[in-house]
Amino acid sequence: MNPKRNSSAVKSANIPRGIIAKQNPGEDSEALLVRMLPGATLSLLVKPNAHKTEILGWDASRNALRVAVAAKPEDNQANKELIRFFTNKLKKPVVLISGARSKIKVLRFV
Repeated sequence: MNPKRNSSAVKSANIPRGIIAKQNPGEDSEALLVRMLPGATLSLLVKPNAHKTEILGWDASRNALRVAVAAKPEDNQANKELIRFFTNKLKKPVVLISGARSKIKVLRFV
């Protein structure tokens, strides 16, 4: 096992401390996203190779939004599709700040 590779995987799997918005009981996932402020971060649990890109719901145990992505996790395709999806959905730019090679990703709203 390569210790350098293992340490980077652990860092990218950590859920960040600065999550600003939590889903309220009875609130759907899209309403949560609309409330996100510029500079806010959001943890995502991504499932690549799905039939279509869509929001699956909120994972309360991981404090992350579950998202299916209709792209392969090769050559950064799933990350690009994820950014495109959230930018088009919210009409706000987003940046992937963590988890480029992980299923757990962190987006920042710009």
